[in-house]
Amino acid sequence: MKKKLMITALVIVAVFCGYIIGNIIVGKLNGSVDYAKYSESALRDNEDAIYANYKAGKIKYDSLKSTDAATAFIIVTKQIENTSYVKIIGNGTVKAAIANQTIIDYFERDSSGYKSETLSDGFIKIADKATYDKKTDKISLYKGSLNNDGKSATYKDKPTVYTSEEYKKERGVYPGELVHHIVSSKTVISATVKNTSSGKQFTMTLDPKSSVINYVILMAKNSNISYPTFNHVTITFEIDKNFNLLNYSTDEEYIVNYGFNVVCKSVINFTAYYKK
Repeated sequence: MKKKLMITALVIVAVFCGYIIGNIIVGKLNGSVDYAKYSESALRDNEDAIYANYKAGKIKYDSLKSTDAATAFIIVTKQIENTSYVKIIGNGTVKAAIANQTIIDYFERDSSGYKSETLSDGFIKIADKATYDKKTDKISLYKGSLNNDGKSATYKDKPTVYTSEEYKKERGVYPGELVHHIVSSKTVISATVKNTSSGKQFTMTLDPKSSVINYVILMAKNSNISYPTFNHVTITFEIDKNFNLLNYSTDEEYIVNYGFNVVCKSVINFTAYYKK
């Protein structure tokens, strides 16, 4: 079973735009993408082999180039999988037509599993919470009501419970993913790297079709929309010399079509903490 970090804030983008679709007509019809023609297994790099090469000293921090962006991202993802504790907090905004939606995202994991919460305030109010038990391989998804402060929620309903494989089958992704995009040498179309005061920062532009084949399934499932068409996907992440993830962000633009188009733009910034 894959055990990656799940940040659910990205899905709120689709939910929000699905709401706006019912209220605002934008532009002409948009062509659809045949996502079924892509194979996930063909798009993935051998992530275990990459991490093994890093642990064996064959991939070195000081030698990283822009062309190593996907490799570095895979390594930091594996590092997070193996860390004893991590907390990630995200904040962002989704823009569609004249409306904005704010997002607060919280994630915390330790050796027993993880818990996460996503709160979104604006035209619609969303509160989602998830817990994952590593021992039983069960994830419980809760729906709640956003409180008046927009920063907390009340949960009353019983959760929907999945195994990891059930979640993957229904929603296209595994629970616990850092991002829901496929990041590999086959999906990164360009990248840059620069030195920072804390380490190195990579900015990757992903193929807006092949990188989102799982993500669009999740978006459609959570917001009852057809598969969107992405115009661009950019992921920026910063690491230290030990390949620890310090922060990352997603910058996306995509179009949802219901016989008319709605352009949705989102920017979400995440920071990682390794101490309670």
